[in-house]
Amino acid sequence: MIKLNLDLFFFGEKPFYGLNINTAPGEIRFNVIKSGAYRLFLIESDQGNQTVTLAGMNNLGRFIAGQTIISDTESDINVSYNNSFIQNFLTNDNITNIKQWLITQEDINQLSGKKFILSTPALQAGVVEISESTFDFYPSENGFQILLPIPNKTLENNQTQDPIVQNYQAINRFLTLEILENINNPNLNTHFSMAHQVKNNPTDSVTLIISPNNNEIFITMNNDPTKIWMINLDGGTIETYQGFDQLHKGNLPEIGITSKDLYILNFSNESLMIGIIFATSVILMIIGLTVFINLRKRNVNNK
Repeated sequence: MIKLNLDLFFFGEKPFYGLNINTAPGEIRFNVIKSGAYRLFLIESDQGNQTVTLAGMNNLGRFIAGQTIISDTESDINVSYNNSFIQNFLTNDNITNIKQWLITQEDINQLSGKKFILSTPALQAGVVEISESTFDFYPSENGFQILLPIPNKTLENNQTQDPIVQNYQAINRFLTLEILENINNPNLNTHFSMAHQVKNNPTDSVTLIISPNNNEIFITMNNDPTKIWMINLDGGTIETYQGFDQLHKGNLPEIGITSKDLYILNFSNESLMIGIIFATSVILMIIGLTVFINLRKRNVNNK
């Protein structure tokens, strides 16, 4: 299963959400849909005959992302419940307190073994860890929150000798210092730099920095921070934002766009685009010529 291996967000003068997603197991899809009065940006994973929603944000800046907690007995989640849980959070008009909303979620134990990071435009935020019998909610402190795929209590265990836990503890310390230093810095490249430095799998990954104030989603591929795409949630568009020879902008397809699509739509490779256009033109000319010849033959035969 495709997993988010890092979520973080922080509130300064401008809030941002950041995600690293490992794409080695398969493709992820970025989609913009309308649900009632809301427009939703969804990050999805096509897995066999199922589509799993990994994260999402609505046009008011409400955000949610989930990941599986590392465990020796990892089990499959209820995909249908996972997807409805995320969309319910994004489209519910009556959420005034995140923890109280979580209490009202029947069958939340179907997401046992997962953690979610949740945020509302009122700057309420926190992480929920779900087990078979209950859940623990950790509200945001100091204006930021980091979500890593190990339990928070394990993260706080300074006596551990587990190298995996120690690695995530080091990531947590690094990000905490970086965020506190840059919490009021609106620089997009600074945010990308933080996320890129803690990737578990830099060669097969996507990094996103999301601006809920402007409903803009910025994307880099693998470990290349020089090329940035941008999705605009309000307009449902995608464009080459930075690092390309020319600016190109278009509407997102109704089925969304995958990370592989972004590679194909590398607009900076103008010679490739010209080649594709030329090849398409030749094919159309051949088809047109064939139709013309057939029509001529038909007219001759009818005389």
